[in-house]
Amino acid sequence: MLGFTQEEFAKKIGLTRSAINNYELGITQPSREALLKLIKIIDKDYLCDDEYLKFILSDYPSIIKKWRKNHHLSLRQAGKILGISASAINSWEKQIYTIDRKSYDKVKKHIDI
Repeated sequence: MLGFTQEEFAKKIGLTRSAINNYELGITQPSREALLKLIKIIDKDYLCDDEYLKFILSDYPSIIKKWRKNHHLSLRQAGKILGISASAINSWEKQIYTIDRKSYDKVKKHIDI
């Protein structure tokens, strides 16, 4: 669409050609960091055409933590409700790892996103 090869585009934004290829083929979803690089060149509304990607770009660590605190839940209790490990929730809240699509689907059932 932009007239770049995958290699040129990858170099321009600081990602690998294989990452760009995997995003285009739907094999993997870009991380929050990758999305931030991509939206420097591709319009955010075009790039984030689904709720999951919009959530990734939101301040979701704070959203999850606020939900947990408002319900007076420990990480372990929140994990039981969400069906997700306490360590995963902790990693999201500390922005160590990006929430994956499968976990996002579980979270959105319980948290008003």
